[in-house]
Amino acid sequence: MVSRLRRIIPICGVAFAAFFNLSAAELVLAERGQPADYRIVVPANPVPVFGYAAEELRDWTEKLTGVRLAIETNTTPAKAVYLGGTEEGLGTDGFRVKAEGGNVRVLGSPDRGV
Repeated sequence: MVSRLRRIIPICGVAFAAFFNLSAAELVLAERGQPADYRIVVPANPVPVFGYAAEELRDWTEKLTGVRLAIETNTTPAKAVYLGGTEEGLGTDGFRVKAEGGNVRVLGSPDRGV
């Protein structure tokens, strides 16, 4: 049970950050009954953590909304959640969610942050 919570809590953190930290404009990743507009994008040759994070985001988005987001590698779709990239000062487990022109970027350490 504890290991399951350790997986769910960071995902919930990303979801809350993505939905509540974007006050300037509404950004909806998925809506029940609607086709998926967003894609999850990981870098070419991603570290295993990025692939795991992409799968978790896809699976939990589908469980919550019924919409399955596609996972792509090194593409630039019109609407995307980009996983990967680093930012100083976040530590091993830290992450930052940024909205950029209708897209979302999740930055963090390649160890566990993303």
